[in-house]
Amino acid sequence: MPLPSGLVLKNASKICSPFSAGNPTPVITSIAYVSLQALQLLNKAGVDAAAKDSRAQVYAGALKSVRDAYALLPSLQQASGGFSYWGNTSADVALTAYVLRFLTEAGEFVEVDPQILSKARSYLISQQSPPGAWARYDWSTKGQIDDPMKTAYVTRALATSSKSSDARERVMVDASVGKALSYLDERISEWRDPYLVGNYAIAAVAAGRQEHVANARELLSRLAHNEGSTTYWNLEANTTPFYGWGTAGRLETTALAVEALAKLQALGDGSTVAMPAGKNVTGDDTASVVVNGAKLTDIKLPQAEEVVGPRVLDFGKELKGGTNRIAIQRTGDNGAMETNVITSYYVSWPQADATQTENFKSGDTRALKLKVDFDRREVKVGETLACRVEAERIGFAGYGMMIAEIGLPPGVEVDRESLEEAKQSGVDGYEVQPDRVVFYLWPSAGGSKFQFMFRPRIGINAMSAPAILYDYYNPEANAAVSPIRFNVQ
Repeated sequence: MPLPSGLVLKNASKICSPFSAGNPTPVITSIAYVSLQALQLLNKAGVDAAAKDSRAQVYAGALKSVRDAYALLPSLQQASGGFSYWGNTSADVALTAYVLRFLTEAGEFVEVDPQILSKARSYLISQQSPPGAWARYDWSTKGQIDDPMKTAYVTRALATSSKSSDARERVMVDASVGKALSYLDERISEWRDPYLVGNYAIAAVAAGRQEHVANARELLSRLAHNEGSTTYWNLEANTTPFYGWGTAGRLETTALAVEALAKLQALGDGSTVAMPAGKNVTGDDTASVVVNGAKLTDIKLPQAEEVVGPRVLDFGKELKGGTNRIAIQRTGDNGAMETNVITSYYVSWPQADATQTENFKSGDTRALKLKVDFDRREVKVGETLACRVEAERIGFAGYGMMIAEIGLPPGVEVDRESLEEAKQSGVDGYEVQPDRVVFYLWPSAGGSKFQFMFRPRIGINAMSAPAILYDYYNPEANAAVSPIRFNVQ
């Protein structure tokens, strides 16, 4: 697949490593995975750090991100071989499969210790049930049940991981993959989700299982949704194994389906695959960027199969206060093109959606409620203040993690013991930042109610940072509370 051309602000194309050992394992892996995919695309185009254009900078930054992640991940692997969301929690099957996929693919660019891969595979195999499935916790029955969605994902990770040099381990992995595929094969009539089908198809191709490749191909074609000149695949389950949903879930599922179809097409067995075809442009294809009715510039678009970096444009005086309109006008082919406009702007708090103390963001299954209450706002240096937080997703608790960023006034010290105590009230983890505490929350009926303590170290008369609650996968669903003024004598 080509790296899409697009519009981004200047310097936004730099790929960096904004993580540390304190970040959750999935954050470290996800940040680096984007960089890894950039490396893979640039590598296919013959681009490396010695390239004579801006793509060399992208390559170098992406490679650093992958190396930085690999420097951290081995220390996060537990003795069992699994990886956990947080270092002091139990290993998670889906997350371990995710890290295994990343490390396997990263091996093309960094030297990966094969023992790390071997331990991860052994952990996954040890968690497989006798029928061949991997289980998930069911909140309604309060117990573990076999999960075809997770099984398809883990099977794909095992089938596509690097082959071990140990013959005994290869036999164990092949047996595990075969048993899992048989488990899924027996439930083909129940398959309704392209996320499951896509993972199954990739696993079947990697394992050389041709028996049901045709079924996967037919199902992916049937489950596609056509909308105008576009095609997408929808996530039919509540969430992915990583609790993705909404727009993010649909994008992930569509990408997975396209990847599976590409691998099916590469089999070269002469069968028809419903892969949307890119259009090759004949001659020059240019697009004009128009800002508020005035043409900013023309850009030349790449061929459909060409791997390129983003076309970076910097907006300045063309923008005005209030609403701006940016249009892309094309003179040639009307094939697919992706554009991204990344903006930073400010609005006054009275004009913002944020409210004082408590905010409720309405929505269907994404309604969010946030309440932040400080016991005092006028204190002396060194006195302890308490912050009480109530956070809840209204309507449905099954859509995965939420993040609450609770703003603090400048110059305060957060009591770590109170943060640890908050873990008994729905807090999965936390990060202390200079102007806020970031809480990772798991939705539950009635929401999460917790408190933490902090002490001012200096005298101030200043505003805190705002507080915001948002969905991990859909941050546009959020509820914000305005900054609060503190007077410290």
